[in-house]
Parts: sequence; C-alpha cells; structure tokens
Amino acid sequence: MATTRRRGSAGSSRRRRGSRRRRSGRHCAVWEKPPRGDGDILGASEDPDGWMLTIDGEVESPLELSLGELKTRFETITRQAQLECGGNGRAGFNPSPRGNQWVIGAVGNGEWTGCRLKDVLEAAGVGASAVYTAHYGADPHLSGDPGRDALSRGVPIDKALEEQNMLVWGMNGEPLPLAHGGPLRVLIPGWAGSCSQKWVTRIWLREREHDGQGMTGLSYRVPRYPVEPSRLPQQLAAPHRGPRRLSRR
Repeated sequence: MATTRRRGSAGSSRRRRGSRRRRSGRHCAVWEKPPRGDGDILGASEDPDGWMLTIDGEVESPLELSLGELKTRFETITRQAQLECGGNGRAGFNPSPRGNQWVIGAVGNGEWTGCRLKDVLEAAGVGASAVYTAHYGADPHLSGDPGRDALSRGVPIDKALEEQNMLVWGMNGEPLPLAHGGPLRVLIPGWAGSCSQKWVTRIWLREREHDGQGMTGLSYRVPRYPVEPSRLPQQLAAPHRGPRRLSRR
C-alpha cells in the first residue's frame, strides 16, 4: 500500500495566519476557526525526547516514561494504517451538527513508527480490575477555557491490548509533526480517530468504562436503526418501536 500524506489526516490541521477561514480542496471542510488540535502545545518542540507519559490506575506498577525511554526500552515497529475522524462527512448531515464541517477529507493513510501500546501497558502490569483505558493529551479544550476538560477518549482494555495498537513518535519516515499529535500520540486503527489521542501525556487504566469528555451522552454514538435526517439528537431518546441500542463506535 502506498504511503501518502493527507492534509486532512485523522482530523489534523495546520495554522493559518491572517484569515481564519481555510479551504483545503473540494473534499475538505471550511472552518471559521482552527479546529481542535491546532495551537501551542507546551514542551512539544523544545525537547521531544523529554516528553513524559504516565501509565497509572489499575496497574501493578505505575510508570512515568519519557519519549526517549520509550524509544530505547521497547521494540520499535513501523506499520501502515489508516485514521479517520468520527466526523468525516459531517457536512452532509441535516440538521447540521456541531464540529468541523468535514466533507470527505478527514481520513488518511500513513506509515507510523513507534512501539506497541500493549508492550507498555504490560510493563506496568495490567490489573485484573482494569476494564477501560482513559487517554489524556496536552491540548486545551476547544473553547480555550482552562476550566473545561479537553477531549478524553478511551477503549475497552481488550481492544487496547490488541497487537496493532501503538504509541507513535514517527510518521512517514520523519518525527511525528505537531499537527498530527507529535511528539507522541496513541494509534488505535479501526476506531474513530479521537481514540488515537494526540499529544498523549497519560493513559489511565480504569475499573469502569471511561466517562471523560466525548465519552458520555450521545457523543460518538450512532443509532443501530434508521433515523430520519431531520430528527434532532434529543429525539433519539423518544420511544421507538424497534431496538434503540446505540453503538459506541
């Protein structure tokens, strides 16, 4: 599979000076303001190998590892994988939902270099009580309000321990760019891109399903039955003759 660079990869973005509107090809969105993931991440470029990651919670031995330690302590692997934002195609919804108005540009392929997430979690000793991961990054809330929690997603522990998941510090043969979550991000192929936390600083193993920002209510859920395009989110909770199960993915 050919390795390509996509400006819209996994919901990433680049800063534009001057005008706050951006058009990146006919398949990408037009934004009134930079989307989540664009901004200054303290310490990201000053000393990348000094970037710190904490593994704690339902583990036998909590870990605090620098990026430099991850590179030397764990086997380095390179894999090709696709990431897609959960909001890809959002611009076609009616009524229009919140968020970046992606058309079909929020997906891309990359060649990723890092270590297996599984190896790092097992080095901390995954506790028998661990049920879910909780991923935390260094980025602020989209609003810029320091009093509000930024997006924090996670996956079931069985999913987190699958072989293909990674902690990534390289992309397409180069250090992972800031816009793509550098110097360190999670990579969970096959799941919504938000589970692949950018600028990751902490992975908390929890004894219950994670309830961080973007994990509760109707966030990242889709109905498992046909829904009329004009129905509002709150109407999804109304009585329905068929099953009303919602999928987390």
